Amino acid sequence: MVAQFITETRTEVEDVTRLAARGVTVGYGGRAVIDDLDVSIPPGVVTTIIGPNGCGKS
Repeated sequence: MVAQFITETRTEVEDVTRLAARGVTVGYGGRAVIDDLDVSIPPGVVTTIIGPNGCGKS
């Protein structure tokens, strides 16, 4: 098996969003753990939410 690297050059900026969420609020037991979250993730970007166990990430 041979690995091949593909080099791509883009000449214009794309205004593309693969995932977008606006105004997300999540709470447990009457406590807001995420309040009014806006997120926009373009293609090719890896994004994560980090925090301690039990803080409402999932």
